[in-house]
Amino acid sequence: MTPATDIAEATRAHAREFPAQEVCGLIFAPEGQRQNIVRRCTNVAAAPRHDWAIDTDEWERAEKEAGCTPVMTYHSHPFTGSDFTDVDKAWAESIGIPALLYCVGKDEFNLYEPSGYELPLEGRPFAWGVLDCWADARAWYKINQNRELPNPPRGPAFWKHGDIFVRELTGAGWQPVPFGEWKKGDLLLFAINNQGQNPDSVANHCAVIVDDECSLILHHVEGRRSRVEPFNSHRSPWFPHLYRYPSQSAWRPPEK
Repeated sequence: MTPATDIAEATRAHAREFPAQEVCGLIFAPEGQRQNIVRRCTNVAAAPRHDWAIDTDEWERAEKEAGCTPVMTYHSHPFTGSDFTDVDKAWAESIGIPALLYCVGKDEFNLYEPSGYELPLEGRPFAWGVLDCWADARAWYKINQNRELPNPPRGPAFWKHGDIFVRELTGAGWQPVPFGEWKKGDLLLFAINNQGQNPDSVANHCAVIVDDECSLILHHVEGRRSRVEPFNSHRSPWFPHLYRYPSQSAWRPPEK
């Protein structure tokens, strides 16, 4: 596909200016203006050579400057082809607007329209805010209970900005469950302090109990694919990290 001339030129120029990484940005179409606004954004992905992400604060600033919400995102593929990756598709589905892709090597554009595409719950690649532990939990509840778990913006070290998971769960009417009194479908919270990055023990990881015996959890750890694995509240390597709020470690959605 060939986008409008102004969009194509701006996207191509941005990508060629930074050939060693994926670039990204937002496209606005303000009412009453003939030309689109193509807003460059900083790629804040952990591995920008092969992934992209836009910081929430920068997104909000761009919307204020444009006076409207974006109609499309764009990003480049400097080293791969013009096909959308699973992460690319997940971003588009999460955001809910089309995604424009520019393949540098082929000087070719491609467009992805959100269509409800969902990756399998197990085997997902990791990307903060779109394919992470919280996203996996949201997908599980949607598929198995037809529930909508809140979707707060989050990136690396999001827990340094507040107890986001507990705040969102509380606001949605979820209730903490006493230690050990869990059942299938409860959401476990963890406070992981790798390399001293979480000294205040804020909840920064979650997992869904997916079996009646409460011996299996679905979760997604940075740097690994999502998976279902054994869990024992007293023997699991995850046990020391169970989050206590206060003296609670699991959350349950309100009854329908």
